[in-house]
Amino acid sequence: MNFFGIGIPELLLILIIALMVFGPERLPEIGRSVGKAVREFREMSADFTAEWQELSKELEQAASEAQEGVAEMQSELSQVEREIKEAGEDIEGPGREEQE
Repeated sequence: MNFFGIGIPELLLILIIALMVFGPERLPEIGRSVGKAVREFREMSADFTAEWQELSKELEQAASEAQEGVAEMQSELSQVEREIKEAGEDIEGPGREEQE
């Protein structure tokens, strides 16, 4: 078992030192406080992770919409370019034949 990078021997040593410093009557209270803090930390971490994933999905959706918009604009520009070329050919075509 590994808790925050601390193995069982280190955890026992910390428990013994805490028992000597705080005494047996205050040790359960301190244990509850530490447990509550760890639980709150985990809940905050889970909330942060969920929020991060939601933001990531929103960014992916926005990027996808932007790519679709770019593709649509490229298609429209290609169509306008073709129409301009066709209009130019129509204008240049008959005039050049008459001059020659």
